[in-house]
Amino acid sequence: MLDLIERLSGTRVMLAAVVVSLLASVALFQLGPYAELRRAAGGELPEERFRAGAADIGERLQRLGDDGRRRYGVFQALDLVNALLTMVALVLLTARAARGAFPGRRRWQALAWLPLAMFVAEGTENLLLMQLAQASPQAWAAGATGFVGGGVPALAAATSWVVSAKLVLGGASFGVALLLLAAWGLRAVSARA
Repeated sequence: MLDLIERLSGTRVMLAAVVVSLLASVALFQLGPYAELRRAAGGELPEERFRAGAADIGERLQRLGDDGRRRYGVFQALDLVNALLTMVALVLLTARAARGAFPGRRRWQALAWLPLAMFVAEGTENLLLMQLAQASPQAWAAGATGFVGGGVPALAAATSWVVSAKLVLGGASFGVALLLLAAWGLRAVSARA
């Protein structure tokens, strides 16, 4: 698989993936319903809160109202596509920067798997939040059995852990990519000197 990533992570393909990912993020978060959903939820959305409890997730989702929760479900589906594009861009960027920073040392390219772990967490989060957005206020109050046997509140508690994992993996993915880009830049500058 690293061979495939290495073949795809040429500078042009990597830059194209980064540009497409950035455009999709701008479209979703600047032009889409993100700001309106955030306001209706009373600030941060559930996927932005590290270790939010099940009750907090439920409260924020219920503040959206029926129509808002429907739009939030659509937003989560679009965010899943955005997460896929971000993962591809970060995998290619990390692999290319690792190759540029540490030529001949393939083991550094293994760091390109980190964005894949981030995507798995993000995708799971999106699917869980889509399911929770469909739960009625009565289902939350009654602890109704939903997607899993523990009911809606248990699903929200699991979602909290997934969100936290996504935030940690996302921070690590972006941090590693930036550090490798800096190392690649330093290597390029020192090679010219």
